[in-house]
Parts: sequence; C-alpha cells; structure tokens
Amino acid sequence: MTKAKMDWKHMVLELDGHANYAPEGQDIVCAAVSILSQALANALAEIDINFGMARMECCMQEKGKMKISAQVCWANLSMIRGCFEVAVTGLRLLAERYPDYIKLEEV
Repeated sequence: MTKAKMDWKHMVLELDGHANYAPEGQDIVCAAVSILSQALANALAEIDINFGMARMECCMQEKGKMKISAQVCWANLSMIRGCFEVAVTGLRLLAERYPDYIKLEEV
C-alpha cells in the first residue's frame, strides 16, 4: 500500500511504499501517484525558476519514498498552496477509488 501524508501547515507531502495493485511496471495506482508527485515537484521548480521564491525540496529518500516540500511566504502562498492542492486532489481521488492500495492522511 502507498501511504501519502500531506502536512498543510508546513507544505510537505511525503509518499511511502508501493501500491501493489499490479506487478511493478504495470501498476496504474503507482503510476498515478508517481505522475502527481512529479507534476508537483516540477510545478514548484517552475515557480522557483520564474519567481525565485519557492525554495522547494524534493528528495527520494530510498526506493518507494519521496518527500516534497516548499518554503512558503506571503508572496508565494497562493501559488504554492495551489500546486499542492492539485496534487492532493488527485491523491484523494485515487484513495477513494483504490482504498486498498493508497491511503492519504492530511494534517
């Protein structure tokens, strides 16, 4: 099961585990989580490149673990939060559709 945790106060998304919906390389749940997390990281990087104020960090801690965070200030709050909201909305939809394979916790 993939476990996703969104910390809204600190703007940190942590992902852990493989969904095990299907064999590795054929798992549509993992593929969806992967593309949502990559889209979030790329959107935050674009904000940082274009506006120089995202100070984002994306790290793969080990296979199956990822942490994406962004430093938030008043000038970038709506842009940063909007990026996270889109990604987390996708994760919510996955968790509703595939509850045995992904769990989302929001704090």
